[in-house]
Amino acid sequence: MFGIGEPQTAVSFDNTSLKGAYAGLATNPVGYEVTVFSGEFAANGGSMTGTEDIGAPSGPNPGVAFNATYSISPSPTNGRGMMTVTSGTGGNMVIYMISPAKFVAISQSDPKPAILMFEAKN
Repeated sequence: MFGIGEPQTAVSFDNTSLKGAYAGLATNPVGYEVTVFSGEFAANGGSMTGTEDIGAPSGPNPGVAFNATYSISPSPTNGRGMMTVTSGTGGNMVIYMISPAKFVAISQSDPKPAILMFEAKN
């Protein structure tokens, strides 16, 4: 097991909960073939844009544009949502809000996904 569990903030999460500037990175890859990234992102309550540096098995790719849309709901599971990445190779991710300042995402299509962690920039 990796990491430390963190309790979810006791608020009702929706799209407006995910808003502002975030730094993101891939953590806990399951193997060397995993594509990892780090970057800076801006969320506006339904879409996210940014720039990411990608480290893939084929080599590094810095300054890649990132675009996605997302939907987060308080029900049936508070803070769970879906993100559709429309840039790069695209794909769908499941989002779990921990607080308005922190969320994680996991790819639904990557056979060897990393946990993607995003934290609000101060």
